[in-house]
Amino acid sequence: MNVLSVYEKHILADERSFTRVSEIEKILKYLAYFLPAEFRTNELSSQTISCVLLLLQQFHTNLLYRKISELPEHEQTLLKSERTLFIEHFNHRSSFFQTSSQLLFLLDNLSLPAEILTAKLYPSYQYDTVLSVESLKLLLRLHLMYQTGGYLPFKNPLLTRDFNAKDFINIYATYKDPNNYITLKKTGKRVPRLHSVPSSFQQLNQSTPKLHNLLLQSSSFHPLGLLRIISNILRVFRPFVYMLLTWHWKRTQLSGNSSRKRPWFPWILTLLMEIASNYLNSKDRNKSSKSLPMRVEAWSNQSAFRDYLTWSLTHGRFFDEFTRQWLKCAVRWVEPIPFVGRFLSVYFNENNYRLENYVS
Repeated sequence: MNVLSVYEKHILADERSFTRVSEIEKILKYLAYFLPAEFRTNELSSQTISCVLLLLQQFHTNLLYRKISELPEHEQTLLKSERTLFIEHFNHRSSFFQTSSQLLFLLDNLSLPAEILTAKLYPSYQYDTVLSVESLKLLLRLHLMYQTGGYLPFKNPLLTRDFNAKDFINIYATYKDPNNYITLKKTGKRVPRLHSVPSSFQQLNQSTPKLHNLLLQSSSFHPLGLLRIISNILRVFRPFVYMLLTWHWKRTQLSGNSSRKRPWFPWILTLLMEIASNYLNSKDRNKSSKSLPMRVEAWSNQSAFRDYLTWSLTHGRFFDEFTRQWLKCAVRWVEPIPFVGRFLSVYFNENNYRLENYVS
């Protein structure tokens, strides 16, 4: 028998699969922490292990959604978030959407290990590798925008565990035991018996599909307005533009025509692109729409803006001139504290080395 099939069968043996999966992931994280020191200090080994754990986590997430798909549709809507409904809608519409999402997820998680490996083996091609990866990611994001009619792609375009674990376990337990539900003859729909739920009113309240879950099926996905599409395009192009300018600076530096310090221009240009994107987004006439697609779009834009704030503080010349100095001062303040100070000092030094030498 296939080892993978045995593993899946063991993980999804009963309704407590979520708990079992979470325990496995915690054990693996603890094991990764206690690996020999060379794995923790070696960037390539450390990042490779982190990527493997992320891929395993996504694999487990897909298994859990397969378990959810065994439930009746009206029960699935209770567990799935608006983001999940949005992604599944386009997954059903086009297989290319799902393929592009998977490729984008892989590139996002493998870009840093690929850069580290290139820097060790072929240092002169480090920035070329990162630029190539960013180009592929740009094409995939544009393809996702095309598939969705202009909606901003998620940072992680795959399904995530954003459902309530307790609800999942309780609902699945109801349909695990044949004595707890009956199957309607005409429709084949499974509904729980009254004795299997706390009260008939509670069951009616839970099983009645929520309005936001019906909106995705009853309303069509209209393409976004021109201003919002341009705003999303600016956000999608921003990482590529920064990497392109940084790559150009690195090439001129290697030829001896540029200083060793990272220039301000790429960082400032990306800031202007983010400001322009937010401005165009604010001028969109449909920004106040309460439909599910627009709520997901608004959440995606807010998440992208928060990610940009973190990125802007930890990249480019701004990090060299300001953030690094602030962190050094903070570490000096907490360094005398036993254990905590030492931990923060090591953590800062490792991240400082990564931010100075890698751009992914």
